[in-house]
Amino acid sequence: MAWPHMKLGLGKTLVATRKKRTLHPQTPCDGPACSAKHKQCDIPYQRVIRSWSAQQRGRGRPKRIASEGHSGNHPACQYFQVTDSRLHALVGCGNHRGVETIQYFKCQACGTKVTARWNTPLYDLKTAACEGGRVMTASSEGVDIAAASRIFAHDERTIRRWLARSAHHAERLHAGLLRNLVGRPLQLDELVTKLRGIKERVWVWVALDAHTKRILVIRCGGRRRVDAQLFVHEVWSRLAPGVPPVFTTDGLQQYYDALTAHFGHWLTEVGKRWPVWQVDPRLWYGQLHKIKSGYALKYRYTQARCGTRAELRDALQSLALTGKIMTAYVERVNLTLREHSAPLSCRTWSLAQDEHRLWMHIEWGRAYYHFCRYHESLRVPTTASRRSRSRTPAMAAGLARRRWRVSDLLLLPLPPA
Repeated sequence: MAWPHMKLGLGKTLVATRKKRTLHPQTPCDGPACSAKHKQCDIPYQRVIRSWSAQQRGRGRPKRIASEGHSGNHPACQYFQVTDSRLHALVGCGNHRGVETIQYFKCQACGTKVTARWNTPLYDLKTAACEGGRVMTASSEGVDIAAASRIFAHDERTIRRWLARSAHHAERLHAGLLRNLVGRPLQLDELVTKLRGIKERVWVWVALDAHTKRILVIRCGGRRRVDAQLFVHEVWSRLAPGVPPVFTTDGLQQYYDALTAHFGHWLTEVGKRWPVWQVDPRLWYGQLHKIKSGYALKYRYTQARCGTRAELRDALQSLALTGKIMTAYVERVNLTLREHSAPLSCRTWSLAQDEHRLWMHIEWGRAYYHFCRYHESLRVPTTASRRSRSRTPAMAAGLARRRWRVSDLLLLPLPPA
């Protein structure tokens, strides 16, 4: 055997032959620390779903039970979480007759059965929908959990678990419906409450659409600048990109800081090293300052923060408002929230123990306010014998055709995000 460093008789050196290394192109996932800033680590995947009816022949019994909104629960199935009845393979498969009749569905693609309560707050519960609706209606009308336990003979932990499920269900519903809003006059305000055993006060930030009386965002926290920034950022995420809406608030300075930090763009100026943040000139924002002496209101005045007073008046009048800088609508909604949520009532023993439980009451009360309760200021005249037609905020926004019952809201299937 001849080694590479040994010389042969012919004066030549034997060099070991090496295979040439092949270089492979890299992907953004190979450097997550660098590409995380650019958000390019996610692998693009487009799910192509073919209709089940197109794959089958036209024979067999026709489908009679509506399955719109329901989906299968098998992760390996190609129709997993597909709620469109024109695509998925769900058909009726009997029902369960217990406290109430519960419909079952069967996926013809994977053969698994799923109940109609899948992805609803009542899934895997033995309680009838009407009973759960009565308890949650009482909770939405200002009844405390302890009082509801005595009225309906259910344990407090059971009612609290129902409230938690309903609150998360309402959060998913609002996340899917309240988005990409265009040309809305928004009024921002906050109300104060307390928690049980804690001296510090908790503030509830509210953003209201002045036209449809919808509560776009509601958030619990403090009253610092960071809380205002988080609140306005959530409002900004609900709006469609483009022209910002018209804002009116009270005289809190944190609103101006948060709004100007979210609506604008970076501008590169000649002669300067770093770009400068430029507030959007189409942002119109007015404040209503209230001067109080104790609990009595002495006087108030308005101030146009972004834009002139004439521009702000014209923008409000173009949105079918009076043109005045006011927060009357959101302040009236604050009173409605105090009436419908027991922890928000003034001088009450029904205080929440922490912010999460306070959020559960408020979030479920917001869904009840949007879909299950008529709003008197949203009445419209009709040509029928009745003088006017009552509407809910969801009906005024075109999200519903009628007032929902609480049981309808609890039985609405919503797949997780």
